[in-house]
Amino acid sequence: MRLLLDSHAWIWFTTNDPQLPAPVRSRIPDPDNFRYISIASLWEVAIKYSMGKLNLNTDLKKIFHLVKQSGIEVLPIDLQDILVLRSDHDCTSNT
Repeated sequence: MRLLLDSHAWIWFTTNDPQLPAPVRSRIPDPDNFRYISIASLWEVAIKYSMGKLNLNTDLKKIFHLVKQSGIEVLPIDLQDILVLRSDHDCTSNT
């Protein structure tokens, strides 16, 4: 199974928050699943943490170390991704 974790899912998983449904919680650590998180999600976590809007009860470096330890692949964002997004959501349309 392929799992793309968003910011909330990752935060809820690392903090053992009960808002993360049990079936999802059990799939994240399973090494048989392909697990991904976008660098944008991790950036969002870092921004909210640095602004004091997110309490993780631990150091941000430890949280990011968990990503590496867990074998979750961090998906990069490159310029081509942005161009594809731009063409899929054409902002120049007058409709």
